[in-house]
Amino acid sequence: PPRENTPTTNMAIDLWMLRAFARPQCPRFRHYSWDRPCYTFGYGQDFAWVSEQTGATDEALCRRPTGGGVVDHRDDWTYALVIPASHPAAGSEIRATYQALHGALGEALFSLGIQTKMIAPPSNSEGTDLPSAIPGKCFEEPVAHDLSRPEDGSKIAGAAMKRSREGLLLQGSVQKGLVGNIAWGQLAETFTERIAAFLGTDLERLDWGNGWEKDWQQFSMEIESATWQHR
Repeated sequence: PPRENTPTTNMAIDLWMLRAFARPQCPRFRHYSWDRPCYTFGYGQDFAWVSEQTGATDEALCRRPTGGGVVDHRDDWTYALVIPASHPAAGSEIRATYQALHGALGEALFSLGIQTKMIAPPSNSEGTDLPSAIPGKCFEEPVAHDLSRPEDGSKIAGAAMKRSREGLLLQGSVQKGLVGNIAWGQLAETFTERIAAFLGTDLERLDWGNGWEKDWQQFSMEIESATWQHR
């Protein structure tokens, strides 16, 4: 079920879902919100640069375990998906998984009357993908297979990824202001159904288990540390 938490707790729960979930062979998905206006930024980004660019306080900034750029969470719909390492979608073709994820999201939005366009990958003269630039502000720098508005190309949805020995973590965001007033609860229902379909798995709803909060506490300590946040 949806939860509202601090930025560091939200990141800790996502990291726990990747590294220490009680049923590691199952894909897992959650949607969540934030207890304050905030930004997250990519694992490899410089904290001082992010602070300068956003003008936000330390309490409103949090480093993600995934890559990518700065994401503004002041008016967005946020989710996390973990695909276990044993699943083919967590393998070498993660760009195809990224494309499938946003295809599922585009279908879910379309079911609610929202048109989107998937951004095509850029190519050089030899037809190969161009190298990625150093990430900055995520929603100002669309990448291949992100979702945009057909009328003006504004980026609606993107996601950041982390692949580890446990699997693949995708942390995604939909900008509410670019989508408008839709039934967000229905989007969650349809989106998770589409995700289950492309992963070839059944959909099972779980309440938050007793003791889970204690389980992700170790990850909260890691993410709250100055070593994680301020490098």
